[in-house]
Amino acid sequence: MKNLMAQFYGFIAKNGDPLSDSLPFASFDDGHANACILDAIVESSKKREWIRVSYDM
Repeated sequence: MKNLMAQFYGFIAKNGDPLSDSLPFASFDDGHANACILDAIVESSKKREWIRVSYDM
């Protein structure tokens, strides 16, 4: 967590532009993708079958 915050604040200090610069930390889209994958894992475990990951919002 400490490294994540250092990367985040460093990006801000360098006047990084999140719309055009590559991010040295996870974005909200990355978090959403991970949450979708975890939801599919839980559903797969309950149904005991393969589940297609849905990235819909």
